[in-house]
Amino acid sequence: MRIEILLFIIITVLSSVLSVTYYLLNSYLSRRKITEVQASDGLGSQNATIIITVYNESVDHLRRAIRSVRNQVKEIIVVGDGATEPYMSLCEEENVSFLTTGVHAGKRKAMALGVSRVNTEIVIFMDGDMIPEPDAIKNVLQEYSPKVAGVGGNITFDTAGGNLTSYASQFIERSKEVIQSSMKHFGSVMLIDGGFGSYRMSVIKDYITSPEFYDFKINGEIPYYGGGDDADLTAYIIGKGYIATKSFEAKVTTLPKENIKAYMKQNIRWSRTGWRTFFKSLRNGTLRKANKFYRIEQIFTYTLPLVFLALIILKGTIFMEVFYHRGAIPAIINLIGYHLLGKINTYTILYRLSTTSSVIASLVFAGSVATRTVKDRLKTIAYGSIGAGLLFIATVYAMFTFRRA
Repeated sequence: MRIEILLFIIITVLSSVLSVTYYLLNSYLSRRKITEVQASDGLGSQNATIIITVYNESVDHLRRAIRSVRNQVKEIIVVGDGATEPYMSLCEEENVSFLTTGVHAGKRKAMALGVSRVNTEIVIFMDGDMIPEPDAIKNVLQEYSPKVAGVGGNITFDTAGGNLTSYASQFIERSKEVIQSSMKHFGSVMLIDGGFGSYRMSVIKDYITSPEFYDFKINGEIPYYGGGDDADLTAYIIGKGYIATKSFEAKVTTLPKENIKAYMKQNIRWSRTGWRTFFKSLRNGTLRKANKFYRIEQIFTYTLPLVFLALIILKGTIFMEVFYHRGAIPAIINLIGYHLLGKINTYTILYRLSTTSSVIASLVFAGSVATRTVKDRLKTIAYGSIGAGLLFIATVYAMFTFRRA
């Protein structure tokens, strides 16, 4: 047997074993209730301030966002990232505080400015297109205990438009929900989403108002206005020995990207941030300080694209060899079914078993995702599979370009 075929089978079998374990474990744990519950700090609406950062935000969306949280917190602060009107006038109408950075300097500068004016125990950062449910912030605050320094909401996408990106985004978000609800059993989750995330001021204030955070530069030289603040804050909390968690009862609805191009740009930006945060957590010990399940999830997430890429390259090599020696039709048949030139042996049996078990495990995981989808489940799974493929492309591309802004 040629070395490339042997390598292909070995990598496939090993990755399938890990994938089956990963999918089944996440599906199982995500359905279990957490039995050990930490005593709540007893925080209420008077203990929380919301900061909404805006830049080219729809005024209508911002108005809806403000009104959706008006009775849920002590104070609302809107911070314009280099923008003043029409946001200042809207804030005057809605009787909420408005600040501006003066010049466009990125979301981090706006967050730092807002935090400098907060005098409550908890700060909540929210994007201007987020619409929390009436009890969302109450559910977030109930998650706080002495060990918890950050709590995120449960983001859901508005699929009323019925386009591919809305269902794809919903599928990815529900997949994240399954994974992060599993992680919650062991402590910290992978990410407190920047669209709606809360933090304990005593833990994060000094960091957010420091140049290390608000003047972040890629490789120490390229100013970055593209976000990544949520990944940094989540890692910072974990690195300080606290828990970063989520309230899956705190539902927050947002709008999807309008087309595939915008969807891809967003996922490339997020994936680059993910790669940078992962490598940083390896260097500074954050990954070591987190719980074991968190480490497993992170390592699996960021090694999976490498494995898939290796399999694609090996399968392409085998395809070209069969094409050269036997022609196009056998090569295509080989590519689709991977017949290994018709030979049946121990290696091919292992390959068949591993790929079949991976498919079954993936279906179980998809079922877990479907149970967390309220409506249009078939559309969400169908379009979501396309979205997952696009996300894979974005992740691989970001892996090679994570040093860019």
